[in-house]
Amino acid sequence: MFFFIVFTVWAYALTHIFLRTQGLLKLKGAVRILFGVLLFLSGFAYVPARIMLAANPDAKFAGLLTAASALVIGFGAILWTLVFAFDIGAAAAWITTRKRIRHVSHRTSRAIAATLWGLAGVLSVLGFIVANSTPSVTKLTLTVPNAEAGRFVVISDVHLGAASLRDQWSRTLETASELKPDAILIPGDLIDDHSRRTWSQVALIREFFPTQPVYVTTGNHEFYAGTREFLELCEKLRFRLLRQEATALSPGLTVVGIDDSHFMSANRAVEEIRPRMEDAVILLTHRPASARLLSDRSMTLVLAGHTHGGQTLPMVFLVALGNGGFRSGLYTVGEANLYVSRGTGVWGPLIRILAPPELVLIEVRPGRRFEVGYTRRPG
Repeated sequence: MFFFIVFTVWAYALTHIFLRTQGLLKLKGAVRILFGVLLFLSGFAYVPARIMLAANPDAKFAGLLTAASALVIGFGAILWTLVFAFDIGAAAAWITTRKRIRHVSHRTSRAIAATLWGLAGVLSVLGFIVANSTPSVTKLTLTVPNAEAGRFVVISDVHLGAASLRDQWSRTLETASELKPDAILIPGDLIDDHSRRTWSQVALIREFFPTQPVYVTTGNHEFYAGTREFLELCEKLRFRLLRQEATALSPGLTVVGIDDSHFMSANRAVEEIRPRMEDAVILLTHRPASARLLSDRSMTLVLAGHTHGGQTLPMVFLVALGNGGFRSGLYTVGEANLYVSRGTGVWGPLIRILAPPELVLIEVRPGRRFEVGYTRRPG
């Protein structure tokens, strides 16, 4: 159902782009048909590309086609946002002046079309540069009674696979290692597929953090990629996969992990783990809405991802609607605290707009009461 809705909305977006563009350019006959065919073929090229990649994850052509078609989707989504905004402006102009867009000169309408497509192109390039940039670091200060000082780095939503940005991933790990963490926390969507390139990229974690514990929970993309293969990957690299499990992170502080809802409902997962949640807890969960199930529990910091902060247009304005009202950043949910990371990687479009990649550094320090402090960058 989810993918049916996505495909339906995307088909509507392409249709909207087609109708507005051909109207502005006044395309007719064979040119109009050719434009429509090319627009829809390129717009849906991501589907056969992903099918090819699933059939042969190590096929270089499939990886390149997936990356290229993902950029096309990103460009199209940005263009649709601009076209939608333009239509709202045109409607407002008609209400105030009673002048319709079709009354402007052909030269003006062509200039409008060129501006919309050109601006979408510029934003796509800038968005790719941002997506490929080294993540910024957000610092959370966690004060816990009777706890020992510690440093933990959250790496979320990396989406490693045949089409991921490998150089950006290396720089992400370099930045994380400079923070000198005692452990790594990964709340889901570490991988996207099981190609040879996926294995080598995940294994880089152990090159940068050979002895530190790595705590992982499942995300929806671990489900899509294949559960058995992911379990084997975690075992070989000595990752601690937390599936309705709790373990001591440091004296006075417990780390808990629950499965993504593709494996087990959030209600059931929380019910199963709640009896083992003692004292102060850091809960790793992929979806931020799970935090509402712990709103009655104090001394709790929930760490989630999944949203990517919206990642790009128009989702930066819409993503909270499907995620319990959460987009990114620090929230208070009843008695509990929730931090939603924008993540470090991308899914689909290799583009980030208004949602740059992010690492989260958690500094734990002892104190009289449980508190969560929040700053953009570590000092």
